[in-house]
Amino acid sequence: MDRATTFTLPGVPDFVIAMDHGWVVWIEAKSRTGKQTTEQRGFEMMLTNKGHNYYVVRSMSEFLEAVRITLSKSNPVPGVFPSTQSTPIPAANPDK
Repeated sequence: MDRATTFTLPGVPDFVIAMDHGWVVWIEAKSRTGKQTTEQRGFEMMLTNKGHNYYVVRSMSEFLEAVRITLSKSNPVPGVFPSTQSTPIPAANPDK
């Protein structure tokens, strides 16, 4: 984002979305060339080590795909949401 978020700890992703059945998706938005800070990488590691859904996205389509993937995992009723047929967005960004 273009300015610091208020009332949050350093490294907390830009978006935290609470979903049905207790699922949460954590999304960090970056520009095409943006890199995660040390704090963001640490927060990502803490969350993913605990089994949370964490994504670094660089476009609205990647954002929507991250939400769709998490919805498909969190939905206990098969067929209500589309299955994961496309390539998932990687949880870690290779050029951090």
